[in-house]
Amino acid sequence: MERCFRIGGRVLCFHFSGPALVSRLTPALEHLAVPPQPHVDLHIAAWDSASTATPMLPPPWQSEELRVCGEIQSFIDAGCYTHYNVYHNALTLIDQKNRRAVYWIKEAEAVPDHETASPLFALFHAWMSVHGLHHVHAGAVGLPEGGVLLVGNCGSGKSSTALACLDSPLRFAGDDRCLLAAGPTPTVHSLYSTAKTHPQDIDRFSFISAIREELSYLQNGKALYFLERLFPGKMASHFPLQAILMPRVTGLPDTTLQPGSAAAGLLTLAPYTAIHWPSAGPKTFQTLAKVFKRVPCYQLNVGTDIEQIPAVILDLLKKG
Repeated sequence: MERCFRIGGRVLCFHFSGPALVSRLTPALEHLAVPPQPHVDLHIAAWDSASTATPMLPPPWQSEELRVCGEIQSFIDAGCYTHYNVYHNALTLIDQKNRRAVYWIKEAEAVPDHETASPLFALFHAWMSVHGLHHVHAGAVGLPEGGVLLVGNCGSGKSSTALACLDSPLRFAGDDRCLLAAGPTPTVHSLYSTAKTHPQDIDRFSFISAIREELSYLQNGKALYFLERLFPGKMASHFPLQAILMPRVTGLPDTTLQPGSAAAGLLTLAPYTAIHWPSAGPKTFQTLAKVFKRVPCYQLNVGTDIEQIPAVILDLLKKG
């Protein structure tokens, strides 16, 4: 079973040994699906042992080599990116030189629901960073000619800001994870077509409340939106980065913009993105630093009048 996707302008082809993993790994990527291509940048073999009766070989590394983040540094140093998730019993291997990768998990049912919302993160993060595309813990909305990156900690209003833009001409590139390239023109690339909010926030958006019965829910209680299915045509694969916005919930009716600190934005974004993944951390931080030097930053004071949020962003983009 073969499924292909164009992510960050590159074609990745998944070769599934059976159907068990398809429904767990591909729904969040559907907006980037393409038919089989003559040139493939990365081939990924994916299987689980339970449904295929095909076991994985015993790990050839020592237990003390396993980092807290799951990376095996000795294998990475030898040219094969290796990540082992001890919680889900899942292995990711990438042979950059030969453009081959492996994703294995003992049981497909062990893929947690939050990873179905953002699957194969270790694989994408490691492989894309080699090609100048770096994962950022941020949202993104925009138009084909330019968009904004939404940077903030949990509770800052990042997800609500992105969701508000679904009911506007703006298109959606990410809720809290997307890819960023430094240049020559800084560009945002979409990775997942999912978004998450607390259930109590659903009624803030009339266009989401109307489709409440179609929503999924994670084990942690959050509502999960598969946007390609719920809002066809609203996803953007990429756009040039025009501005960086740092949302802040004010509790006031109006949404406003004011100049923001690039240093504050970088300090918000860099620790999660660069430090949690040591193998790609230095390159990721360099990319972030370049982008924050070249792209203007603003503080977005998020108001309670939902319709004002996309209007303020659209006005900023139209001004260039």
